[in-house]
Amino acid sequence: MERVPKEVGRVLLTKRNPFAKQFTEVVAFALAISGMIGVVISLSSEIATASVWGPRELVSGDPANDHWSYAGAVAADPEGNVFVVWEDLSELDGSGPDYDVYIKKWVASRQAWAPRILVTDDNVNNTAHSHVSEIETDSFGNVHVVWQQNGILDGDGDDADIYWRMWDVTSGSWMPRLLITDEVENFRTSTGPRLASDSFGNVHLTWDDWSPLIPHDGVQYRMWNGTAKAWEPRMTVTTNSSGGRPDIAVDPSGNVHVAWADYANISGASTHGNDIDVFYRKLDISTKTWGPFMLVTFDDNDMDQMSSNYWGITTDVFGNAHFIWDEMNDYIGNQSGDTDIFYRKLDAATGLWGPRVLISEDEHGSTRGRICSDPFGNVHIVWQDRWFPHGSGSPDVDFLYRNYDVASGSWGSVFEITDDLGDDYQAYNPDINSDDQGNIFVIWTDAGGHLGSGDDHDVFLRRTSPGQIPFPRMDLRTDVVNGDDVLLTWTGAKHPDIDYYLIYGSADPASFDFFDPIHDTSGDIDPIRMDWIDVDAVSSSRPQEYYYMVRAIGDTGAIGIPTNVAGKWTKSFSAGLKTFSLPFEPFEARSVSWYVENIPNVAYVRWMDSTGYWITHYKGMEEGINDVPVQIGIGYEIFLNSETTYTFTGYSASAIRYREGFGDSASFRDSLSAQKVDFDIVLTWNSLAGATEYRIFKSNERNGLHDPSLEPMVTVPSTQNAWTDSGVLSTEGEYYYLVIPVDSEGELGSSTYSVGVITTEYQPGSDTFALPLKLAEVHTLD
Repeated sequence: MERVPKEVGRVLLTKRNPFAKQFTEVVAFALAISGMIGVVISLSSEIATASVWGPRELVSGDPANDHWSYAGAVAADPEGNVFVVWEDLSELDGSGPDYDVYIKKWVASRQAWAPRILVTDDNVNNTAHSHVSEIETDSFGNVHVVWQQNGILDGDGDDADIYWRMWDVTSGSWMPRLLITDEVENFRTSTGPRLASDSFGNVHLTWDDWSPLIPHDGVQYRMWNGTAKAWEPRMTVTTNSSGGRPDIAVDPSGNVHVAWADYANISGASTHGNDIDVFYRKLDISTKTWGPFMLVTFDDNDMDQMSSNYWGITTDVFGNAHFIWDEMNDYIGNQSGDTDIFYRKLDAATGLWGPRVLISEDEHGSTRGRICSDPFGNVHIVWQDRWFPHGSGSPDVDFLYRNYDVASGSWGSVFEITDDLGDDYQAYNPDINSDDQGNIFVIWTDAGGHLGSGDDHDVFLRRTSPGQIPFPRMDLRTDVVNGDDVLLTWTGAKHPDIDYYLIYGSADPASFDFFDPIHDTSGDIDPIRMDWIDVDAVSSSRPQEYYYMVRAIGDTGAIGIPTNVAGKWTKSFSAGLKTFSLPFEPFEARSVSWYVENIPNVAYVRWMDSTGYWITHYKGMEEGINDVPVQIGIGYEIFLNSETTYTFTGYSASAIRYREGFGDSASFRDSLSAQKVDFDIVLTWNSLAGATEYRIFKSNERNGLHDPSLEPMVTVPSTQNAWTDSGVLSTEGEYYYLVIPVDSEGELGSSTYSVGVITTEYQPGSDTFALPLKLAEVHTLD
């Protein structure tokens, strides 16, 4: 502890640990105290054994939108927010009488859609169409949108070009649009943009160039460098293509995989007839060199001469590449003469191709497949299919879904995505993607008029929840009941997939054992009720301080986001004049008068005001007379007529984003510390094997780190295990931090326990203080 300067002092204690301050004696000199905390939330990486499809959601149905909307693409950011882009022939938001690109965000923390945003807001080109939109998020949480723009804009010539915009999470604003296909000659038509992101903050783009002077000019590639925040020069993948839309994926090492279709007789394609085949190349990101051309559809029947169309590619967490395409091929189980979806895998470990697999096991036209993988290595496919649903005998176009489960090594059964409301309308333009928890999202265009969408085409979405249960955060609180018991209650919308809850307890807020809950509600009469009583928790035989946390368990075994930590602190007062301070931040603000009336046997409570005078509130005085809110960090004198025991409850201000597996080691979890350097806070932590970066979160509220919608303040590479919050101590305030590691596959691991720093000004003269945070080490008064 430092001495306070004569005028005003700001002194910092930077000891890591729990949170609430101890009961303390009153001290009559000015100083400032700061300490560390640790608060608790938790995210699980466990995956369920089955998927549950949620209801259809209308994306493009904002008020007054009775114009045609065509699905573009769907993506999710690291925090679970979902983004959808689409093309819309409305004149909403001043977009003009052409197609424009809109974006909409599903906010995970609120479980609700935010208003649409016009992306192609150029205010100049309101007659030429903006369409074929694509979206991706990077590992920093930035949102990237590309689209195909017709007409003359930014000097791009009278052809179609690819444009890009990015939502910058740091500035909270959109960057200006940028022309990506910025060739000197303006006669190339650029079409079919596709995006993929890696775990290093980079985004990768591919598209197809076509020119009347250079027919089928070929597939192109560019990379957005997330560190330099700039686009690198274009590279040509192939000078031969069929002029269609290429597809792109990135493996965990950052290598780029591109697939496209081609009439060219290369890589042995000439032996399989004069048709379109699917080809593939890989870019080694470390050397920036492209590998050889590879033929994906190399087992085509020599005699069929049937073209392979609507190809797609994804990579999984193991680095394997997965391909789909549709083809009218009358062998390997498809004897009906229709178009079907086929699949093939390229094994990263062996370099060998797996066999062709027939995905669409029906006798109707299957086409326009899309593919993605999830964080667990499972593969998900959706496609457009013309079949006879509902027993009507009249075919419509629906979307079917099938997945490959890596744990069982088998393909699941076919599920109809668009049969939820029983329409007979055409559904088309599908896209599919996954978030970091393994939730799957499918979007499409539908003219069925469902959910009040009107007599036009609209964009719809359905999702699964195979990983974490998607319900709003739960807030846990503790209350004393029956004199000796502690009642736990937690709020939050009930979810139909929740089976029961696990309740955890600890005598230290930074030492929860997530493998040993103190209660499991699965055996209770009502296992999904949101309350539980810890009997005799206030008795002298139980610990003086104790903390609780709750996690939900789904019907598939998935673990939900846990609650905050709530605590109880039992204090025994002897008769006469004593001191107390709040050990927790109360769930609800309380004034001195409330504590005088609710702590038994109290005659009065007094405290020193800002001028150095003592103020006293006696029992029986009306609320508001000699009354102020009781604050953490302030010492209060209390006079009791007889011996009294009282239990304080409230927020403990300890946080950890716990998840099983990566990062779950005591040496990392307990390592975060903060030091005062002038007016800066310097954070340091132990390095974690397998981490590629660290995300640093900050909040000015004691319970703020519990909010799952909180964005990281900064992301640093794994080579860095320190960061400075500059100038933060120049004013009074509270600051809480935690660090989350990210692995090479973009997975968030278990965080450190949080630390906290509080800076307080004291004026010259007599004053009172109490520790605002519980320190990791004991310090004497001197």
